[in-house]
Amino acid sequence: MIAGIGLPVDRSKLLLWFRLGTLAYFIYFYFTVKAQTFEVFLSLGLLAFLSLLPAYLWCAGKAHGLPIVPVFTLGFFPSYILPIQTDSRVLAGYEPGLQCNALLLASALTAIVTLIWQQLCNDPKSRAPQLRLLDLERSTWLLVTFMVLGLLFQIAGEFFWRYGGGAFSMIRGYAGNGATLALFVFSFQLGRGNLGRTLQWLLFGVVSMQVVVDAASFILAGTLVKLGVIGAGYTLGSQKIPWKSGIAAVLMLTVLHAGKADMRQKYWVEGVQGVSQFGIIDYPRIFFEWVSGGWKAVKTGFSSETQEEIASAGDRNAMVAVFLRVLDKTPAVKPFLNGETYQSIPSLLIPRVLNKEKGIAHIGNWILGYYYEFLTLDMLGKTSIGFDLMIEAFANYGTFGVLGLAVVLGLLYGWIGRISIGVPLLSFRFLLAVVVLSGTLSSNNTAGVFVTTLWQSFLALMTLNLFLMKTLPNPLYLRSNASRTMTGGGYQDMGKDSGGTGQKPVISGPPSSVSDLSSKNETTPIRHERPMRFVYGQKRIKK
Repeated sequence: MIAGIGLPVDRSKLLLWFRLGTLAYFIYFYFTVKAQTFEVFLSLGLLAFLSLLPAYLWCAGKAHGLPIVPVFTLGFFPSYILPIQTDSRVLAGYEPGLQCNALLLASALTAIVTLIWQQLCNDPKSRAPQLRLLDLERSTWLLVTFMVLGLLFQIAGEFFWRYGGGAFSMIRGYAGNGATLALFVFSFQLGRGNLGRTLQWLLFGVVSMQVVVDAASFILAGTLVKLGVIGAGYTLGSQKIPWKSGIAAVLMLTVLHAGKADMRQKYWVEGVQGVSQFGIIDYPRIFFEWVSGGWKAVKTGFSSETQEEIASAGDRNAMVAVFLRVLDKTPAVKPFLNGETYQSIPSLLIPRVLNKEKGIAHIGNWILGYYYEFLTLDMLGKTSIGFDLMIEAFANYGTFGVLGLAVVLGLLYGWIGRISIGVPLLSFRFLLAVVVLSGTLSSNNTAGVFVTTLWQSFLALMTLNLFLMKTLPNPLYLRSNASRTMTGGGYQDMGKDSGGTGQKPVISGPPSSVSDLSSKNETTPIRHERPMRFVYGQKRIKK
């Protein structure tokens, strides 16, 4: 059953793919880098190295738990490294020294986060002899229910948002975040080859509909998060990267991104960001028009926007361009904000149904966008500029803000990664780590959006915990806590034998279920005492 699965320990395949990918990237880096000075070249190489380091530590078994920090640091490539590496036009007018400062601050944040995370997650032992776990027989259908309800509420929110109050938004958030958890679980199962044909078709259908409805607003952020969660789940389950599907997704997103500005200009009306004024029957026509316009923009390099608007769109994509403007103006022209964008966060934790004057999660984006002259007063509420956590921290407190953010993120990601070590997939601990991982995938936003996203997901998970989870023995606890040493891709027990035979069992990693503890190479499998009511990997025993 799903609930008995733990993270795979044998990461030799992932490590091989990582080494090949890293080698290919640095060859590409050497022949394509267009850094303006040698100092920029060194700073860019340093950030690239530090951004890849957490992925290496995790693949090599030097850090354990769900790989939240590797996902976080790899995000620096599209937003910081590649724009400078290719000398993107969005960097025009920014001095090389300013580019070095931006890269060194990002490198400092990455190094501190990685150090704290690795220290907290370097021990493979589980610290949870008992934990909260979903009922095995109901878990699959429960996740299917969440996945379907999440889609239905997403469609309802797109077409009937004018009539939905605080209660509707709260339920929609619960269902949507529960659906995200379900997507991760089922994609993990798909990677392991344990997902039935019916569930495969259901997963494909629901994901396709969610992506279409998400993208129909001409905002691709939600689509990126869903695809990222699915990709992470499948990669962890299969222990290989789905290159073909990944490349196809990147190509399609590139075309859609190139054409979204024209579609917004044509179809966005005041107060409606999407095609909710149309029916579902119009979706094929809208997407055909979108893909055609995007492909034309990719081939020609132009859309119907003016050159100024195109540059603005580029600034929104490359976080480094936004960071450079903030560095250039702060504090020489613009004083530090001293926490102004963080003030509304406490009120965001109270559901709107209980607090009608609740703030808006994107208020931090609007403050920064207006303060640094990305937006005018007329654009506030209609357009939002992306400011990631590091840019916001610097705008408020400068270098000390960035270093403080690094410590906070390192402790948060490290602690979450630590509690996800040696626990089953459907335990409260592991699903909490999935919640944080999904929030990390959308961390190119201010703290208000980041905290709100995590809080809504946590409330959905707490609902599962209170009503559908039970405290049970951890089936992976004894296996992960045996005194052992790394040997190749797995673990070998270095302690006393468990059966008094004088032989030591070889353990290749956490089992996919407790019933799968033994193999042809194991003479004395380690077994676990558990209640007769639940037998992991088998049907419930009837008395």
